Amino acid sequence: MTETVTVTEFVMLNPVLTGRGGQVTGSIPITSSDCGGPAPGVGFVTVESAGSIEFLLNLTQE
Repeated sequence: MTETVTVTEFVMLNPVLTGRGGQVTGSIPITSSDCGGPAPGVGFVTVESAGSIEFLLNLTQE
């Protein structure tokens, strides 16, 4: 199953580049309503309705 989420919030990027590549880290704020429903929960387990997706991209030059 493939699902697309459109992010309309500010995306935070932190690039660290070197002569042959580098890394880009960042985060995207997301809420359960961005995914089309309430935050999931099963009995004694609950999930906050807001959070973030964090990512790390390793860049290399060939």
